[in-house]
Amino acid sequence: ADELCRDFRVLVNPSKTEVLCTTVAEALAMGKWVLIARHPSNEFFYDFPTCLSFDSKKEFAEQFAYAVRHEPPPLSPKERRRLSWAAATERFCDASLMPSSIRLRF
Repeated sequence: ADELCRDFRVLVNPSKTEVLCTTVAEALAMGKWVLIARHPSNEFFYDFPTCLSFDSKKEFAEQFAYAVRHEPPPLSPKERRRLSWAAATERFCDASLMPSSIRLRF
């Protein structure tokens, strides 16, 4: 990462339309807090200890205040693995498998 980014501890991504969320995954992998809107496109990230989600301006302000006052906890090796391109590729391949009940028709 660029030297400038190393001093930042919080990434704020309030988008409800970005479905790839690469910046969120990268920030989590770097050990940063991420603040994201509660939305189906962000559900993958909710289990990470440095992910703080929000539904309202008030909740955003509370989560942001928490993030700037606390150090982000380190990710476990399992959590780090979930953020890797290898794991993403595995999830993609698993999701693209056609169920056997459908395959039999072709």
